[in-house]
Amino acid sequence: MKISTIDYVVIGAYLVAMLLVGVVFKRFTRNSSDFIKSGCKASWWMAGASSFMTAFSAWTFTGAAGAAYEAGWTFTIIFFTNALGFLVQAIWLAPWFRQLRVSSVPEIVKKRFNVCTQQYIAYLGGFTGILGAAITLYGLAMFTSAVFGFRIDYVIITLGCVVLFYSFMSGNWAVMATDFIQAVILFPLTILIAVLALNEIGGVSGLLSEIQAQGLSSNYQLFKNGQFNERVVDFTLLWAVGLTINKLCGYMGISSGRRYIAVKDGKEASKAAWLAFALMLVGTFIWIIPPMVARLRFHELVMSMGGSKPAETAYAVISMQLLPPGMLGLMVIAMFSATMSSMDTGLNTNAAQFVNDIYPALCRWFKKKPVEGKKLLYLAQGWTIVLGIAIIMTAINFSNLKGVGVFRLMQELGAIFGSVIGVPMLLGIFIKKTPPWAAMAAMLIAAVPSLIGWMSGSEMFSDISFLATPWKMHTRIILNSSVGTAVFLLSMLFYKRSAQDYKDRLTVFFKTMHTPVDFEKEVGGAVDMSQLLIVGMFTSVIGFLACFLAFIPETWGLNGRGGILLVSGSILIIGLILLGIGYNSRRNLKKLSNNSNNAELEMN
Repeated sequence: MKISTIDYVVIGAYLVAMLLVGVVFKRFTRNSSDFIKSGCKASWWMAGASSFMTAFSAWTFTGAAGAAYEAGWTFTIIFFTNALGFLVQAIWLAPWFRQLRVSSVPEIVKKRFNVCTQQYIAYLGGFTGILGAAITLYGLAMFTSAVFGFRIDYVIITLGCVVLFYSFMSGNWAVMATDFIQAVILFPLTILIAVLALNEIGGVSGLLSEIQAQGLSSNYQLFKNGQFNERVVDFTLLWAVGLTINKLCGYMGISSGRRYIAVKDGKEASKAAWLAFALMLVGTFIWIIPPMVARLRFHELVMSMGGSKPAETAYAVISMQLLPPGMLGLMVIAMFSATMSSMDTGLNTNAAQFVNDIYPALCRWFKKKPVEGKKLLYLAQGWTIVLGIAIIMTAINFSNLKGVGVFRLMQELGAIFGSVIGVPMLLGIFIKKTPPWAAMAAMLIAAVPSLIGWMSGSEMFSDISFLATPWKMHTRIILNSSVGTAVFLLSMLFYKRSAQDYKDRLTVFFKTMHTPVDFEKEVGGAVDMSQLLIVGMFTSVIGFLACFLAFIPETWGLNGRGGILLVSGSILIIGLILLGIGYNSRRNLKKLSNNSNNAELEMN
């Protein structure tokens, strides 16, 4: 699909804006705490949008869209479980994680279990974080290559360098700010695409009638029964059970705590999770419509797109068929936004784990004194560069794979690592009386069936009947989770033999987790007003400039100027609201300061 000059201008302006965000927020980053967790001063609305965007990647528009194209309503299970995880976080877990007063997930693991488990999680998390970010970056590159003709390696290198720059400059501040701006751009655009798709098919009733008319009722039922027999997934009820277990372990366990470490207190963490829940719940139903309509209206065009999995281009194909002229650039931006949010979070999370968990342990091992202050900040920035290069190179290697879609890669990653790590990280929050080695034992023993399941179907096991055929994803997840749960629960029998200092640390851990944070006493120096003004300014400018795209179409309506103004106007309004709240806060602060000065003068 042809990219015009105006589209290139829009894409270029967006990338420059992301770079500028990193430059502007540089003044907020004075030490390693600011770099890896925003000094615990981030506003709930930025943290909530960032949490949402982290869970929402370009995989939604590629791998997940391909699943919706082929399997229909089953798609909703993938994101509904995400929403359910955010709901549990909002009600219970998000405040608990903030109240633990830590800088990284492995630090939580250290406080809950021991140093050995902390190091294991830190190193393994670094490895899986690079893989996850590389997969999403590869997915976007494959997508834009097949649909828009961009070279895969150019996309990977360009986006990778942009994310690396602003992550390097401002760390978590830039990550959260760009994630919020990206969410504001992406959400109204995806709503418009869903509405246009429904109009194309004749509304919800037309969608249901067309599914039946084209003989897709069986394929599009919620749970399948033999229609799919793929290596990893088959979309059956058992697949849904396995997926739900994997997702909930990821969203409810200790590993999900990284999303809320940066906010001011437990109440802010809860509000952030509520925002992420609302966005994910609405998104679940608007993201499924376009790929399904693409199957019903543009099947031949989708299949002609080429690539390892043509179905994974369905979202782009229908978007470009229905969006008004002038919005192709915004569509590409939406794809870029989804991937950049996953990569920047992966960079910052892994940088935090290195400086907070791995580096101090290495210093103890080699009997060296760890650096502090500015030098520690420089170390975090340096490691961010190393990680960024590793992600870019890994994504380029993924692009050389043949016949493997993004959906399968993400499902494989979850099946191999997610269920093994997730179970003890979840149970450890709710079950207190376990020995310090409980999580490590559960992960190591569950890794055995995980490895066997991954290798099932290979020539090595050709003579063993139950291993000769590749295991499905859900079989592996359910087995891994069951083994991990059993080992963790059995370890409770050994709790009484644990050292007293461990039992004392455990008591402190759970007491701290349930003790509210007093922000003014423990942190202080809130910068809420600055966040509102800076992010509001960037968002307003982007929305205002996007309004000029309305001059390109010659017609009104949602498929013309009306659609562009709906998207750009939504961005502009949100930006102006943030600016309004920010300026009102500044005015109130000045008034309070003047009143205080007047009172002091009267006393004198």
